[in-house]
Amino acid sequence: MTLDSQTVLVAQLLAASYIGYAVINWTTRACTDPAMRRDIDAGNLIAWAASAAIWIYAASTGMTNAMGWVGAAFTLLFSLGWAYFVFADRAIASRVVTATRRA
Repeated sequence: MTLDSQTVLVAQLLAASYIGYAVINWTTRACTDPAMRRDIDAGNLIAWAASAAIWIYAASTGMTNAMGWVGAAFTLLFSLGWAYFVFADRAIASRVVTATRRA
């Protein structure tokens, strides 16, 4: 399989964005501020959902070979994971009751 220079450039840009997501998520992993965590999760959801839409479009229109569906599946899986953290995890956190200690 040979790749032209445009394909290599797009692959490198995609890899750079995924590395950027990883660095942001890794450096904020100890974040305890719920609003900030929710914003980070929402940003990840938007990015992965947009990628999933593009992958699904590319795979369904024949722009990729059969492996394009693998990319579509992975981005869709990550989108669902981030959607859980944005929506379901927020609902769970709102029902958590913290115990207070009496003096």
